[in-house]
Amino acid sequence: MDTIFIRGYKIDAIIGIYSHEKKNKQPLIFNIEISYDTTQACDSDSIEHTVDYHQICNEIYDYVSQSSFNLIEALANKVAQMILAHTIVKEVVIEILKPNALENADTAGIKIARKQNSRY
Repeated sequence: MDTIFIRGYKIDAIIGIYSHEKKNKQPLIFNIEISYDTTQACDSDSIEHTVDYHQICNEIYDYVSQSSFNLIEALANKVAQMILAHTIVKEVVIEILKPNALENADTAGIKIARKQNSRY
């Protein structure tokens, strides 16, 4: 199994449980690993046989920038489900960093892993 990755993908979103978090968008940083069999893509050198990470980023941006979540866990799970909807994807690891979450820390966040045909 091979993995492509996206690092440091930034999206402003409504996320959090506090009233000020529900009113103002804040930055989130996504690190994403997408595992799949690249054999056919390697042989064909065609976008049809691979994961189009540009398309996936657009889907994530469109969804996250318009969404509102209380918990970062719920958002991470939803993004994982969106990526796994691409049937070529076998496993995805999503890390979401929330840099403004804690006053005395660089960031807080979550990292989840999901597989095709698995609830969690």
